[in-house]
Amino acid sequence: MVLDVIILIIIVFTAVRSSYRGFALTVIRVGQWLATLLCAVLFTGDLRRYIDRHTPVGSVLRDMVSTHISDRVKESGAYQEIPRALQGLVSTGADSVSGKLASEIAGILLSVLAFLLIALAIKLICWGFAALFSKKHHHGAIGTLDTAAGFLLGFGLGIFYALLLLALLALLISVCSPGTASSLSALMKGSYISENLYRMNPLLSAFRSVLG
Repeated sequence: MVLDVIILIIIVFTAVRSSYRGFALTVIRVGQWLATLLCAVLFTGDLRRYIDRHTPVGSVLRDMVSTHISDRVKESGAYQEIPRALQGLVSTGADSVSGKLASEIAGILLSVLAFLLIALAIKLICWGFAALFSKKHHHGAIGTLDTAAGFLLGFGLGIFYALLLLALLALLISVCSPGTASSLSALMKGSYISENLYRMNPLLSAFRSVLG
């Protein structure tokens, strides 16, 4: 019963929000997330390499991280206890290790930066389309149709979100402890809407095929 209430709240909230936004803006919002995900997969690596090669950001990040790691090692109590005759050797090794770690960490930070730039660019483009197709420009029958279509689209999205929640819940049941899995299974079986959606959930088989 509790799970049924949660699913109904998700569906109703998504439908009402989408009707308020309208069909066009809802499509733009969904398209923004899909475009961000697709472009991130396709272009994040290329943009990261471009930033690294044509800007000083990569070298600055590597120097900062390497210096920080090396300084932390040299300031540690274990390093201070090493005989001075061996500190130079240890310092050289620490610099080598910190340089490798710095390259890895800088690569991760550059990837995050590239992803954020892609997401920002897509958001700005979608913001322009959203301003163009805003409901304030649509009145009368067109505005009413936009609202009704937005509600129907939101209802469909709400069902999709509910199916996604149930698929994730099923995967959680398969990996958690037996006691927790039994409680979650009982929760799902005690919910009429959730149990029926679970049986017809196409996302569950898709997740299982992807995860093997």
